[in-house]
Amino acid sequence: MKNKQITHSLKGLDVLPLLFQMIFLAAAIYFRSAYLIGCGGMLLWLGGFRLLAQKHTGPWCSVLLIIPAIVLCSLSAAPLFAELIPPYDIFQTGVVCALVGVQACLATVSLIVRRKEKDVSAWTMRQFDAALLCVLLPALVSQLLLLGEEGEWAQMVCLTGCVMGGVLLLLGCNLLLCALCGYRGTRESLRLVWDEIRRRRRIFHFVSVGKDGFMVLVKLVMSVASASFFMFANALFSCGIGLARYVALKMQGKETAEQLRLYRWVSAILSFSGLCYAGYSVRLFFGGSAGQYSEVMALAIAAYTFVEFGIQIRDLIKLRKQHDLEAEALRLVSLCGILVSFVLTQTAIMSFSEPGEHNFSDGLAGVIFGGLVVLVGVIAIIHCKIYQARHNKDVQ
Repeated sequence: MKNKQITHSLKGLDVLPLLFQMIFLAAAIYFRSAYLIGCGGMLLWLGGFRLLAQKHTGPWCSVLLIIPAIVLCSLSAAPLFAELIPPYDIFQTGVVCALVGVQACLATVSLIVRRKEKDVSAWTMRQFDAALLCVLLPALVSQLLLLGEEGEWAQMVCLTGCVMGGVLLLLGCNLLLCALCGYRGTRESLRLVWDEIRRRRRIFHFVSVGKDGFMVLVKLVMSVASASFFMFANALFSCGIGLARYVALKMQGKETAEQLRLYRWVSAILSFSGLCYAGYSVRLFFGGSAGQYSEVMALAIAAYTFVEFGIQIRDLIKLRKQHDLEAEALRLVSLCGILVSFVLTQTAIMSFSEPGEHNFSDGLAGVIFGGLVVLVGVIAIIHCKIYQARHNKDVQ
């Protein structure tokens, strides 16, 4: 009974955050801070639609979180390309921190009070409250960073905003997923979707290959952002990995002879990709460079490669108990992806040193791990010939 009274009182105060969001946006306009104006606009967007989502829920609400997630990432990356740093003002810092603190407290109280409510409206409100916190943090960080070195302001704002934008995007995707699955829990919704994907083989193939396509796209974006041809070479290698995975997935349900033919194609693609990668890495011994990345870009590349490494390890573990030709081909693809992930991780970490100090080690790592990929492909071809000889013997 007491919880119901608290919830009823909180509903009467739902308009209060909207008032502070308007004040925040007005203060940002007064201080002429482009970054804070953008954050204020997103807060007002989320606060207004938060009240609407309280009465009208559905999958469409996810769009209201995904749009500000994209805007937050774009806004946070903008200081790297344009001069957006505001002039330092102790009064401005105090006002902004006070407004952010009040809004963060209101969102946190709302999350705590509604944490045990099971209805769809309360669950949707919790998603919007968490989204508000994701926008408030970059706004606070952008102001507090003015107390320190201004030279790192753009990089740290970009890092904080992009991370929080990613979290906000996940909130939007989670809202969409749960809404489409009848507002089940996140874990139950994921299990339901995965079972449906595995039941429909074409969708399963699309998701498996689409994962590699997404990795290629991210590497291409990073290669453009860092002006690094070495990153572009890694993107091309990922294209080879994606093609090999696609060929391996086509083995499903085929006759043994056709599976062996596709297995040889997988081995050949991996060998060729590894050979090209090792060949490209040789140029680093003769004055070539793997690139010099900024601190933010190097951290982003390292974080991305760790994620890719984890995905490939997961695929290996998932297939460890399967001994058919398709599973073996997919294991080889994941193994080759892991090998080259080591090179990219080392390159990102070593870029903090002087350019001449790590070119040799980067080239050596590229040649060694590229050579290991070639070796994996060659061993797979030999194994395929042995397997085919046994198959022909059994048929006779």
